Amino acid sequence: MKPKLFQRTKRMGTGNGKEGTRKVPFSRRTSTRITSIVFFSVIFLSLLFNVIFFSKYQTIRNSVKAQENSIEEQLNQVNQSDLINSHSIVVFTEDFLRNYFTIPEKAEERKSRLESLSTFFVNGYDIQRLGSLEEFKGSRTLKNLQYIETERISSHEANVHFTADYEIIEISEAEEATEKKEKREEDGKEAEKVRDTVKKQEPKSISNSIEIVVPVTTDGEGYAVYQNPRLVERELKTSMTAEQKELKGEPITSTEQKKLDGFLTEFFTSYGTSDEKLPFMANVERGLRDQVLQSVTILQVVENDKGKYETVVDVQYQNKETTLNSLFTYELTLSRENAKYFIETIQ
Repeated sequence: MKPKLFQRTKRMGTGNGKEGTRKVPFSRRTSTRITSIVFFSVIFLSLLFNVIFFSKYQTIRNSVKAQENSIEEQLNQVNQSDLINSHSIVVFTEDFLRNYFTIPEKAEERKSRLESLSTFFVNGYDIQRLGSLEEFKGSRTLKNLQYIETERISSHEANVHFTADYEIIEISEAEEATEKKEKREEDGKEAEKVRDTVKKQEPKSISNSIEIVVPVTTDGEGYAVYQNPRLVERELKTSMTAEQKELKGEPITSTEQKKLDGFLTEFFTSYGTSDEKLPFMANVERGLRDQVLQSVTILQVVENDKGKYETVVDVQYQNKETTLNSLFTYELTLSRENAKYFIETIQ
């Protein structure tokens, strides 16, 4: 059975003066369908807006989190970089090498050495990789340790270079033949001499100087060794030619140089013993001690554009308590006022 139609009427005027009506039909199914469409559309749009909002919020949150992580990582790198460049890495490595080079003779002390060394390495490092000492009978002693440089690898790793002087004392066994005292038999006859061999320990000393490199890492709070040290060989000395530094200025007369030579002799005499006349001749807080002047030789001397004298001199001193002579080179800047010289700088 078909549903009834709701009728909404509206009176309409007609041309002949009569009133008419217009019927607008609405079925219940149509109105329900429209209501449902509107309801679900609102829900869908609401969900859509929530999804878009959540997606944008999550994107912003992830971006902020990534920036925070980046800033934290950069701060960690700065802290690690500061530790790599700090002198404390030298102190740490020096302490490690003193433990590393010291090898005791006794087994118990060697065990303690390994336990101490393990505290310098990264967690989980196999300390047995340092090598076996079972066949080595003797000891190793560090004589001198000198820092060379820190070679930076990254923000948290570096190779620290040292030179080391050490001594190895190894004990070897050698057989030595011996003769026992003569024995007499009961009948009074002399017995044959008895020969025997005994093992004798002979220590052998070996001294050596090497350059060693220690790989060190940092977490921003401290240091650890992450690999075994290694030996390197390089020559720090070189054969080179350097041009002699020429002072810039005008040469002085021989008469002026003679006067200057007399003043410098007087000055370096006072400078060698730090006497009471020194402050009146130079801008220095103190001089030397127990040095007796032997000679002063002017190598270069000029008058610069400011009217001051610049000179390079060789000075020979002898130690007061010995006959040892030593030659030193000084560079000086002097001023002159009222025919008197005054040393403004000395180096």
